[in-house]
Formats: sequence, C-alpha cells, structure tokens
Amino acid sequence: MLSVGLGHAGLSSFCEVMGMQPLSKSAFQTHKKAIEEASSKAKCTLLEKTNSVIRHAYVSSSLASPDDEGVLDICVSYDGSWHKRGHTSRHGLGCVIDTVTGLGVDYESMSQYCQSCVTTGKAKKKKSQHAFNEWWASHEAVCEANHGGSSGMMEVAAAKIL
Repeated sequence: MLSVGLGHAGLSSFCEVMGMQPLSKSAFQTHKKAIEEASSKAKCTLLEKTNSVIRHAYVSSSLASPDDEGVLDICVSYDGSWHKRGHTSRHGLGCVIDTVTGLGVDYESMSQYCQSCVTTGKAKKKKSQHAFNEWWASHEAVCEANHGGSSGMMEVAAAKIL
C-alpha cells in the first residue's frame, strides 16, 4: 500500500474485500517508519558502494585524480522519469548516472502527494485553521510531498537538487 500511495485507508479497504483483519493505524505507522528507516539505510549503503566502485574505476584508469579535498571530476548523465505517462503523474524520479561505469551516482524522488496531508490535514483544516497550523508544524518536516509545481517540472526540480 505504501508503494502505490494508498496508505492505511487503502490497506483497510483491501483487507475488508479479502476478508482479512487489517492493521491498526498505529501498527501501520510503526511498520511504515521501520520500512522508511531500512530503505534510507539501504540507500546510503548502496550509494557508498557505487561511489567507491566509481572512484576506483576513475583512479585506476587515470581518467581522473582526486583534488586536495578528495573530489573527483567525473562525467555523468542525467535522466528523469514519472510514475505514469503524460504530465499528470504525482510521483517522479531523477537519477545521475556515471558514464564510465554506468552506475547510479545519486537519485532524488519527487512527489506532489502526501497521504497524511490528504487525510489528517484536510480533517484538521475543517476543524480550524489553528488546529491545522499546529498539526502542520509537526508534519512539515516529514511531509512526503516535496514538489509543488507541475508534473513536467519534477524532472527539472530533481536535477536542481542533485
């Protein structure tokens, strides 16, 4: 459900249709946090390994040598993609790829959608602007929506970040 952006409500509907007992919202959030932490750790480990391979490829073939701070001047390519065709996708991705090894140097995920904003945010806003502002102060740092422009500009925004 996290992968397709349906969240806890989507999981509950799916479980109901399948005749299964759904997770409680707190259990769902606990699992979501654990998955996010494991994913972040795996990303860091993978990028460290690929950067090490790239560094070794450039230094061993004398294509580049590190400067005084250990920085390499490498040749990269950039590409972006969206979750679905057209310019209506809510999710996109930008990726920097080393041209010598073909390995990904770094990537950035972009999203115009946050399940918590859609559910909790709307409910708080209906209640009062003050309730929404209090909720937003604690939610803003973890909000999954990190792009506010058009879908077509997600690729450009990811490139600027990278």
